[in-house]
Amino acid sequence: MEIVFLNTFNGKIRQPIEEFIASRAGKTDIFCLQEAYSGNGGMGQLAVALLPGYQPICVYKALDDKDDFPQATFVHRRLQEINHEVLFPNNPNVGLGIATVVEYGGNQIAVCNFHGRSKPGHKLDTPDRLAQSRDIIEYFATLAIPLTIIGGDFNTDLDTEAIRMFNQAGYRNLITEYGIRTTRNRLAWEKYPNTPQLHSDYVFVRPSVQVISFEVIDNEISDHLPLILKIE
Repeated sequence: MEIVFLNTFNGKIRQPIEEFIASRAGKTDIFCLQEAYSGNGGMGQLAVALLPGYQPICVYKALDDKDDFPQATFVHRRLQEINHEVLFPNNPNVGLGIATVVEYGGNQIAVCNFHGRSKPGHKLDTPDRLAQSRDIIEYFATLAIPLTIIGGDFNTDLDTEAIRMFNQAGYRNLITEYGIRTTRNRLAWEKYPNTPQLHSDYVFVRPSVQVISFEVIDNEISDHLPLILKIE
């Protein structure tokens, strides 16, 4: 199974991201997209056009005019979707997630597409970010599916308690395990030259998940880099 996690920058870099999505279509089982607006010309609408063989799950939460969460998970129709649930749709202090459970190879696999709040601007620990990590971990503990994968744009630095909490809960942090230097690129660093950030995006997996490969592709299809996970 292949899963792609990507904050799409709402498809602002149109041709390169179209080419990327088209190149992964078919061989990718699940796309987990953040900043994928469904309105006219948005990345959500574009992905629907580029991925006709997939079932789209699109959700949205707006906290204010500068902090909203258009999420889209696309599940290939060769997979059986058992159910999905929106995480924290009414909580004004945290981001938004889509938890999707599919059947693959006779097993249930839970995949979370998550986008954390960018406010208050820095990417350090806050009480809300700590609560957000705790609530995600507790939700999937209740779900009790050994093959659980959590990924997306957490808007949080690598060296924070909010990220370490996943390790403490028994998850593997593939960003640290695979020595990923950065999940951002020039487009992000030039936009915020006074607050350079190397990490914002993560993939966490339970120990039962058999990882074949994990890579972060260095390209400029967004101001975030795509994270590509392959599992048995």
